[in-house]
Amino acid sequence: MEIMAKNISFPSKNIPQTTIPVGSSEFIVSYLRHEERKKEFPIAMMGVSRLKGNYIVCRMRTYQWHVLIYIRKGDLYFRNDAIKNSPMRKHEAGTLLFLPAHSIYTYGSADKLELTWFHLNPDAATWHFLNGIGICHEVAEEDKQFRSLIMLLYREHTLGVQQDSNICYHTGKLIEHMLVRKLKSLFNETEAMRKIRKLFESIELSLNKNWTVCEMAKQCGISQSALFMLSQQCFGQSPIARLETLRMTVAANLLNNSELKLDAIASMVGLSTGFSLSRAFKRFHGLSPREYKKRLALDYLPSST
Repeated sequence: MEIMAKNISFPSKNIPQTTIPVGSSEFIVSYLRHEERKKEFPIAMMGVSRLKGNYIVCRMRTYQWHVLIYIRKGDLYFRNDAIKNSPMRKHEAGTLLFLPAHSIYTYGSADKLELTWFHLNPDAATWHFLNGIGICHEVAEEDKQFRSLIMLLYREHTLGVQQDSNICYHTGKLIEHMLVRKLKSLFNETEAMRKIRKLFESIELSLNKNWTVCEMAKQCGISQSALFMLSQQCFGQSPIARLETLRMTVAANLLNNSELKLDAIASMVGLSTGFSLSRAFKRFHGLSPREYKKRLALDYLPSST
């Protein structure tokens, strides 16, 4: 038996299937080519798609990414396959769909469809606040900045610019921060959680300071135990672990995009010496700074033909 929705046939059973109609245009930015580094990227993939009719996607529980879809133009038909005899529902332009990792569903369209979409890494601390949220949809205004920034990244990657270059790194971080704000506004972030998020946004801009749990709690106006609990809820990490994540992420970017010595980078991210940075970096990334730079150089060597 097949379920029909406005001249398109969807499989009655959830089988792995993706049909991109001929003549469609997709502009995809992916961080999945470097498997050993994918956990550094909160956004695994993102894209802008202009699709012709008869577009179908089926997802199984093995799909490991949260999926976020904004419908720009057209009607998208969606079915939650985790529910027996779930009906096919129509979502119109102006709808934001959130589809958590490891859920099963089918969606598609018979007509032209334009989407802006993101596949989010559920293991990244950035998205920990999404844990426990099921399949849902919200009416949301389109943020044209997302589309413009994705197209900028797509152009840079197409031109062969390193994905860890300054322009790509900071554009990706901007998209990440914009998405966090968007999703937290949709999912009713509490005042306490908002304080924690703003605290770490402030910390990210001043990593050179000697941050302590006491200072963090004081800045938020809460107890240290409350800070720990809220940090776990928001990021899945303790305050100190979150601080280390920010420091090591920035250190990796500086190693890749500058000729600064280790001592200078250490000072910028709040560590006392290059030796301290080297030890923390290897503990976090699994590579010493020198090994990390060598790996990056090998990654971007031109392939022989």
